[in-house]
Amino acid sequence: MISLTDQMLLAKLPLLGRADVFGVIVERYQNQIRRTLFRLTRGNMALVDDLAQETFLQAFKKINTYSGTGHLGGWLSKIAYNCFLQHVRKDKGYAELDDDIADDKSAAIATQSHVRMDIERAMLQLNLAERIAIDLCLANGFSHGEAADIMDMPLGTVKSHVLRGKAKLKKIIEAGEQS
Repeated sequence: MISLTDQMLLAKLPLLGRADVFGVIVERYQNQIRRTLFRLTRGNMALVDDLAQETFLQAFKKINTYSGTGHLGGWLSKIAYNCFLQHVRKDKGYAELDDDIADDKSAAIATQSHVRMDIERAMLQLNLAERIAIDLCLANGFSHGEAADIMDMPLGTVKSHVLRGKAKLKKIIEAGEQS
């Protein structure tokens, strides 16, 4: 079967139906969205599940509002980020998320390689803005401009978060290698 681009798939929306098209979209992007939410929630898998479900539910309801400009994964990432922020505002508050890590989340990533575990642990030590900027730009391949749109921040601010986050990651990983 020929793999359709996102735009080709969405163009077939009236013919195939929203549920069929959306099933393909979920299959295509669920790992990216869940990975982003994993980093945002500092490895809280129950919350990742809830927020991923809410993300795709909102996207399903709003699929007709997607303009077709930009990357569909970016549009979905923005919805996921907004779902996360709504959860934080409603249930937890920002302070809890930006405090230093109080407990070790390594059990959630124990099946991954040691290098990946080190990077994941280091990512969990970044503040929220640095984590999402690094995740969007480096892990998911979005441009700084796309990340700025997703995060609803100025371009320069996103670039600063990426640079500071990378510098912190380097220090954290180097300190771990020396111990």
